[in-house]
Amino acid sequence: MIHSAKFRLVLGAIGVCVLAAWPLVMSTPYELRLFTLAGVFAVLTIGYQFIFGYVGELSLSQGAFFGFSAYVTGILSVKAGLGFLATFLATIAGSVLLAALVSIPVLRLASHYFALATLGIGQVLLLLAIDWQSVTGGAIGLSGVPLPRLLELQINRGWPLLIFVWSFVLLASAVAYQTKRGLYGLACHMVRQNAIAARSLAIDPGALRFAMFLLSAAMAGVAGALYAHTIRIVSPEGLDFKVMISCLTMAVIGGRTHVWGAIAGALLVVHLPEWLRGFEQSYVIITSGILIVILNNGNTLKLLFKYTFITL
Repeated sequence: MIHSAKFRLVLGAIGVCVLAAWPLVMSTPYELRLFTLAGVFAVLTIGYQFIFGYVGELSLSQGAFFGFSAYVTGILSVKAGLGFLATFLATIAGSVLLAALVSIPVLRLASHYFALATLGIGQVLLLLAIDWQSVTGGAIGLSGVPLPRLLELQINRGWPLLIFVWSFVLLASAVAYQTKRGLYGLACHMVRQNAIAARSLAIDPGALRFAMFLLSAAMAGVAGALYAHTIRIVSPEGLDFKVMISCLTMAVIGGRTHVWGAIAGALLVVHLPEWLRGFEQSYVIITSGILIVILNNGNTLKLLFKYTFITL
């Protein structure tokens, strides 16, 4: 048992070193941009684990909170001319407020009814983004979102932006790790396994689901704000259902309750299409096929991440 723990610790350390060295090897501006975007989606997926992994609810609204947050950042930055700190805090608050409002009817549902209800949130926001042209820019979107600026420090493209985004990945990982290891983590495990047994231990499943739903929305707010500042344009694509599918895929690939699994899933899903771009028009089919194989081969995948990345 001791040798096994040491073995996992060593391989986990190797995985962290590989993760840190990755952008050093792939250092072109385009590769640094991809790695930065992977960090954005890692934050999004870590947040999604709170509702999907910790309490086991198939929410399909994480992509909606992500796109909504990107729009809040874009509107406040481009239209109102506010600085990064103000827009960042307002974006997180807006995402949490939206989650609190929709949770009133949505969290009363369960199973596939809950999934369908959360799916509808994104569709409503997508139509609103397209039709409200005076504010959102319609189908074209909003361009000219500035790069982040903290007080007198300007965060430029390339390495500065990459380090800035991945610092939020570390912060999100720390929050998720502490939540998982604490009393909230134990309570979530009980609710996920058996809600009736959780009630017998004075655990309120409804309150826990509400807290995890808001926390996942807050993380989506962070990711949406970083996404807007990274690509510097906000469009209805951020609210498209494919964003939610990508987030769900990232969570499932790495294990929906593992912090490092979310990071590994984000890196794979973001980079895999680019690695296969040389196959021209066939790369979409090949990428989809590889992801299907990975998702279906659960035992092999579990062992792979257990002894490499998943040490937290």
